[in-house]
Amino acid sequence: PGLEIEVYDSAGALVTTLYPPDPPPYPVKGYFSVAIGKPHPGSPFPVITAPHGLTLGGGCEITLGGQVRVAYAELYAGLVEVGVGLVPAGGGCLFLLQNMIKRIAKKNMGPTPPVQQAFELIGYGKVSTSAADAMEKGILNPKNDLVVFDKDDQIARAKDAALARLADF
Repeated sequence: PGLEIEVYDSAGALVTTLYPPDPPPYPVKGYFSVAIGKPHPGSPFPVITAPHGLTLGGGCEITLGGQVRVAYAELYAGLVEVGVGLVPAGGGCLFLLQNMIKRIAKKNMGPTPPVQQAFELIGYGKVSTSAADAMEKGILNPKNDLVVFDKDDQIARAKDAALARLADF
């Protein structure tokens, strides 16, 4: 099977382009969602994301939607929509909570701690200061996500992760 790699940079959307200060003179139907075209953990093919630099809002939601994340050490990731009065609605809330639950599954702490941790990250719009901090905050999962320190090696490691997961499909 062929391997298709998509590379993009994303620090989310510029909200003023989605909601201009002057409403259009016609009724607006539908809504904007970063979920359009967003990868999903249940995809019938490997979905590997390679976040680096600013990975905020929708960019973080896309990252959280991957089955494996190969992150560059310099990573500033977070669901920051609350800072402008929005709720992350592209799947990021769910994917973040799932990461939190997986992280503490064996600790038998009950359902409340992961929900509280996810709520605090989303509600306060917290942003990681590095990939290690993203692991600590629950944006990355130490059990299956990788951190690379060589930016030039990141895509190669993501490709290796995708090829390794192909056997599962």
